[in-house]
Amino acid sequence: MGLIGRIRSYVSDGGAPAAVVATAASLRVSPPQLDPAQDVRLTFKAREYEADADDGTTIYGRGWVVHDEDGIGVREDEALLDACGIVIFKVAGVTFRPSEFQLPCFNPGNEVALVKEPTNPVDSDAIAVWDAARRHHVGYVPADRTWRVRIGIDGNPDSRAYIWWDWHKRNGKHWERCGLKVVQLPHAADLAPLDDWQPPS
Repeated sequence: MGLIGRIRSYVSDGGAPAAVVATAASLRVSPPQLDPAQDVRLTFKAREYEADADDGTTIYGRGWVVHDEDGIGVREDEALLDACGIVIFKVAGVTFRPSEFQLPCFNPGNEVALVKEPTNPVDSDAIAVWDAARRHHVGYVPADRTWRVRIGIDGNPDSRAYIWWDWHKRNGKHWERCGLKVVQLPHAADLAPLDDWQPPS
């Protein structure tokens, strides 16, 4: 793997709670490769929407989506993101930590720590997701994504991770967070953390 491709900047548009990161960074990426001289401009657009869960209940999601420099939405599994050193994944195992799961430190935009667990008795390749201060453990990188996240952790000291998206649904008389996604980026981004989610009136 070589140093190929650069992210010129991440930008927000409109009232999105992200800010420009103008510092270019060389990336260690896996194929498909970008031209070494190519700059990529990606826009993080704030979104909030409702959908039906598998059980028919309504869930509300909020966070960001990615658009390319032509304004076209980029799927989270698209090769362009991988080539730019960007990995987006759903956090696994959150239901085993219900108290931590609801904490404000896991609102979208907050930085998180991705911590390798070589002594994990179940999976020595496991990577845990903690809040930035490493006080609260919320879950794990899914097993099928640990190899890709490890590339960022081991190969790029500037790599940073943030809560990218969360979902909320009603549980009895109250609402609670029911899902999280994390984005691993090749360098820091100023994603302003979102406030605690408020249920629809």
